[in-house]
Order: sequence, then C-alpha cells, then structure tokens
Amino acid sequence: MAGYYRIIFGLTAVLIGVAVVRARALPRWTAAPALLSGVAFVADGVNVSYHGFVGANPANLISLASFVLFAVAATVAAWWPRAGRSGGMGMAVDTP
Repeated sequence: MAGYYRIIFGLTAVLIGVAVVRARALPRWTAAPALLSGVAFVADGVNVSYHGFVGANPANLISLASFVLFAVAATVAAWWPRAGRSGGMGMAVDTP
C-alpha cells in the first residue's frame, strides 16, 4: 500500500510541475523541484513495492527534500509581488 501511495503522489507532483510550466502562475524554475520530486517519489514507490522499507534510500531523501523546496518556493511566490501584477486584491480598476 505504501508503494502505491508514493507512486500516485509522485504522479501528482509531476502533474503539478507540468501545470506550473504551462500556466506560468509561479516562476518557471519552481517546476524543476516538483518534477524532480515526482520522479523520485515514483522511483521510491517502486523500490518500496519490491523491497519494502529497507532504510533510507536516495530516492526517498531526494523526493522529500525537493518537495519541501517546491512547497517553500510556491509559498514565497504566492506572497512575493511579480512584475506585471498589480499586487492588489485582484479586482479590476477603472481607468479613464
């Protein structure tokens, strides 16, 4: 069951990375940790499915570290004003 969870979570992280690249709501470099995390989670899920829990493997450490990096980057990007955005409440302003 843990292997399936990690594989599905990895596929979800890959889809989030693809969405970040396509939507450009976040800086494009933030897609790299999400994609790396997704691939590493899938590899860790396959490893757990075949071998069980056999200590810390590199895929597990890489997946967790890169996902934390993506989460922190996405949180900071949500609060950091970007060029081209008004930084307001998202409401349209009437201009003459």
